[in-house]
Amino acid sequence: PIIEMGGRDLAVGLLARAGDGSWLEEALARVAMETGDVPPEIVVVTDGADATLAPLVEQRLPAAKIVAAECSESPAGMANRAIESTTSQHILLLQAGVLPRQGCFDAVLAAFVEYPQAGALALPLHREGGQVESSALSMSRWGRVLPHRETTGASQSISAVRSVAGAYRREMLEETSGFDPVLVGELCDADLCVRALLLGYRSMRVDGPGFDVDDGVTLLTFERDDGAREEL
Repeated sequence: PIIEMGGRDLAVGLLARAGDGSWLEEALARVAMETGDVPPEIVVVTDGADATLAPLVEQRLPAAKIVAAECSESPAGMANRAIESTTSQHILLLQAGVLPRQGCFDAVLAAFVEYPQAGALALPLHREGGQVESSALSMSRWGRVLPHRETTGASQSISAVRSVAGAYRREMLEETSGFDPVLVGELCDADLCVRALLLGYRSMRVDGPGFDVDDGVTLLTFERDDGAREEL
């Protein structure tokens, strides 16, 4: 297993799909400012359908590793590529529309230390206007993926974590074999966390600086599922 090779404490994986150049440019700038005492391992997975992404990474953050994905590859497939291309003990995955806030990387590592049973962490998401959500997911008794109702900012056990802004323990990812690219949207995220729970890894919603998100970051599976909205 990769974990036996050692590596740094944190890897940051940016998953850039075709047309995500503007987000990627700002994300790289923010990541560069969050290096800390031990710089994180940085990998950018670029959609093969957009030839402008790789040169942008080379120009803005030469230290980042670039991994080429297939044209229009699913986020789950791109996430697996990021995982396979890093050696750090923990990996933070970010998708378009999510930008790191100052201190968020250190907060992720601190949370993994505080909750050694956690295999996945959901993190605070700050929207314009002051609204604070998180990348946590809930699941109904019928297996539908639902938004997590934010009642408090305190840390709590949850059903699953959205990979749009999720942090994962590498040993959990290796034991579960990562994301199932056959599944769509948040169904893939929920599936990973359920399989992890069966192996003893919990999903946690934790506090911290979190991330800024734009209006484009939504629960895609939930929005398309009339039955899920009725259950909620």
